[in-house]
Amino acid sequence: HLHQWLKHLKATKTFHFNQFNWILETDTLQSSFPPGTEVLNTSETYAVMVIAIILLLLLIFIRSSEIACFSNATDKEFQKKRKFRFSKNFLKILKNQESLKSTFIILKGIINISVVISLVFLFRSFSFFSGQSIQHQSVLILLIVVILLVFGELIPLIFAGLFPISILKITEWPLIVLEFLLSPI
Repeated sequence: HLHQWLKHLKATKTFHFNQFNWILETDTLQSSFPPGTEVLNTSETYAVMVIAIILLLLLIFIRSSEIACFSNATDKEFQKKRKFRFSKNFLKILKNQESLKSTFIILKGIINISVVISLVFLFRSFSFFSGQSIQHQSVLILLIVVILLVFGELIPLIFAGLFPISILKITEWPLIVLEFLLSPI
């Protein structure tokens, strides 16, 4: 049966998957999208996918750093037990809680918006999410919310709980630079 399907695919360059009819072309995978729907070619889809993955990893890093900065890992007694000391600049940043909170709020806002935009572009390249019906849009919104909750809350909480000092070591210098750049704001 598979052999016949492959012969059909090679001869007609089309295949049927559920209710969608896909047409294979040289550099584009298109389906029966509604008229006026812009379709990303495969290289654009891969580029958006890479951007979305990078942004999700950055979201995990920023949120884990935030949780670690406000945990007990910054206490002097905790540092003495672990035999680790932070730089004076970093400790100064950690003491200024309001500035640190606003830095993280700005970063998370920028990254969250970027993640949502990239995921919308990515998922809209699939024919299921190209429809304008309320069901398609509801599934898209639900999927993006679940991804943001998992990558923006759940995974960072686990990382920050397991490796607070390691995260703070990695975060120390980028946070000093970001605090300097965002200090006028």
